[in-house]
Amino acid sequence: MFVTLLHDHNHGPNHSGSRPVSRWEDIKDAIERLDGAQHAMVMLMQYEGGPQMVINGGPDRFASFVTYDDESYYLLCDADAKKGSISMNVGGQYDELRMSQTTDLETVLVASRTFAESGERSAALVWKEPEPGYFWSPV
Repeated sequence: MFVTLLHDHNHGPNHSGSRPVSRWEDIKDAIERLDGAQHAMVMLMQYEGGPQMVINGGPDRFASFVTYDDESYYLLCDADAKKGSISMNVGGQYDELRMSQTTDLETVLVASRTFAESGERSAALVWKEPEPGYFWSPV
């Protein structure tokens, strides 16, 4: 497996921590626990500071991205999403995101499994680079 570390970013008494990971089931469980409040972010890493996939939000919509070098980012997008926006906990703060910048659980599980196993972005999904000057595009 490409991913060797899982970082849960939680709020409350059992907050953030990285741990070794070698099973897809452990990654899937962490993502399925995301609730957008108490459990709001999971990071999948090859090694600290290395390639990573970050999954924010939950339980219904997720904002995710992949970076290999902390300079270029690829946002997982939903080309079929309805117009409009959603308020979501992204990196510990609430932000207003375009619906197209979020995905459902099934999509984020496909993306994260592909990344966890190979380090690649699933070619079956839509990935976009952020607009210049913005990470999450303004609504």
